[in-house]
Amino acid sequence: MEPGSCPGSTVSEGSDELLSEAPESDVPLGTWAQDEVFRHSDILEVISYHIGDPLASPSAFSARQDLFCAALTCRGFLAPCMDILWRDLDSLLPVLRLLPDFTYVDGSYVRYLLPTPSTSLKRCRQILLGTVQVDDWLRLDTYARRVRSLAMGYDSSFISPQVFIRLLKLRSNPLLPALAQLRISTSSFTDAQSSFLLPAPALTSVEIDIGTESAGVPTLLLTLSQEQPLISHLSLRGAGKLPSSMFAPSCAFISHMKHISSLHLSFSVPSIFNSLMPVLEMVSLIDLSLDLRGCTIECVMPYFVFPPLPGAIAPVRRIKKLRVEGEGPIILHLTKRLGVIPSLTVLEVIVHSDRTVLFPLKIGTFFHNIMLWILLLAKSIRSLRIHNDSAIHASESSAVFLNPNLIDLEHLEFTNFPISAEDEDIEAFTLSSPSLIDLFLPGGGQKLPSPAVLRYLSENCPKLEHLQIHLNMTFVPKLPESYCYSHLLKNLTIGSYDFEATIDNLIAISSYLHRLFPHLRTVQQDDAYDIEQWGHVDLLLRAFQSVRKDTYACLGLT
Repeated sequence: MEPGSCPGSTVSEGSDELLSEAPESDVPLGTWAQDEVFRHSDILEVISYHIGDPLASPSAFSARQDLFCAALTCRGFLAPCMDILWRDLDSLLPVLRLLPDFTYVDGSYVRYLLPTPSTSLKRCRQILLGTVQVDDWLRLDTYARRVRSLAMGYDSSFISPQVFIRLLKLRSNPLLPALAQLRISTSSFTDAQSSFLLPAPALTSVEIDIGTESAGVPTLLLTLSQEQPLISHLSLRGAGKLPSSMFAPSCAFISHMKHISSLHLSFSVPSIFNSLMPVLEMVSLIDLSLDLRGCTIECVMPYFVFPPLPGAIAPVRRIKKLRVEGEGPIILHLTKRLGVIPSLTVLEVIVHSDRTVLFPLKIGTFFHNIMLWILLLAKSIRSLRIHNDSAIHASESSAVFLNPNLIDLEHLEFTNFPISAEDEDIEAFTLSSPSLIDLFLPGGGQKLPSPAVLRYLSENCPKLEHLQIHLNMTFVPKLPESYCYSHLLKNLTIGSYDFEATIDNLIAISSYLHRLFPHLRTVQQDDAYDIEQWGHVDLLLRAFQSVRKDTYACLGLT
């Protein structure tokens, strides 16, 4: 398929007639049973969604082809299938190709040419020739009004700026009136494109990928603050860094967007962190993501003053979701000041380090200290995720001992560092965190719990749906006396290094899981070991569930 093209361009060429010539039947409405289906647009939307589901097709392109074929069948499926086909675009070319005379400079339209040593970039840029009539605008609006998400890909740089300048003179109303999400890159996005796409009355989310070319970021943010005051989500990501001359005005423009509730700044700003004060003081901001790599403690701590100075108010006090990543020392100092965020419910910590950075503590002790400060200062947390992205291997560190006491905790995830716990530790943990829904615990510690802890999780955490845990499989405990029918655990991921896969052990652990978690859907391994053994457990579990259902059906029970 040509770069920048998508099934939307094919649809636009062959489906205009469908809007006026969709198949109609001479049979009166109500004669056929399916006529009742066509009366309900929500049912048609569900059917169309499953037709275009990429997971149910060999590829995403095949799923879009199926949607296009469904749109050709009858008038009922035309609108919902077209809505899905045009909902998400990774290029603006399908929309622009709806206009007449949108062609190459050399007149070649059938193939999209990339610049090579023999073909210059100027020849490959697409321009707009001729005139645009009223019918042409109606044709474009028929499809453009369906676009909800747009990602300005690399091919946008091959569209001549003259196209957007020309269209700005011909059209005053928004090109994409229903556009809600916009993803752009500073390497290929131009002022002409921003002037053409904005304002978009429905736009609420903007993601900006900052590359090597970052000079246009302040101008773009100024345009967004003036034209799109209702934006609620703004993300600035990428490997590029803004110099201080650009970062300070950029933060000032962001602070003018009074409705922003979610802000992600995932690029490093080493020495100019103080420019963030106007942003952090925004009343509407409740979701904050910061990349603190390269920052100093002195730059960050004024925003997380604890205990508060007399009369001072921490600017981050309203934050409910916080995601921070940085080197170990600054992360440790930050967790010591979580008390200034009384309403914090979601916390994600990503720790970076390498052998060139002097690490103050062993990795295990370091994460243990982080947990202690979180327990002490952030008891309102419902979701906690800590990820070790350092270059120091987990085997070189001591283990983290699990000891949380968060009553309202619903999601707990540790990644890439060892957890050491015995059965008593897990039992105490389940008693103190009864609201758990997701629990992800890695292995690698000196001590691993036995399968008996699954019973503690079944009895003490009735809401648990997703579980990942490493167990010592040297023995299998006795079966529970009865089923725990109320438990709704769906997915179980187990890691083990000592599972002796005899037929008795396989049947015993399968029956044990069946009693504790009757509604379990999948059982899988967490590492490269014991893949075949846990595959057998999953099959046996399915067999136990099938026998139980058949038995209950014969008895007339549910």
